[in-house]
Amino acid sequence: MLVLFIYLFLSLVLIILIESSYDELIIVRIFFYLFIYYFGYVFTLKKIFNLIRRVCCCFEFIYY
Repeated sequence: MLVLFIYLFLSLVLIILIESSYDELIIVRIFFYLFIYYFGYVFTLKKIFNLIRRVCCCFEFIYY
């Protein structure tokens, strides 16, 4: 969970640096980017865990 907050904080800082020109919709844009980043991060973690689980199952199948 801590890693997730660090990840979101760093992306927020990056977005603020990129969007240095002031815009009325900057807050909406930041939350939109964070929403996308959050779901991308969670989806990537799920894919990695599924891959690890498949590899472990393959190794168990080979060993037994």
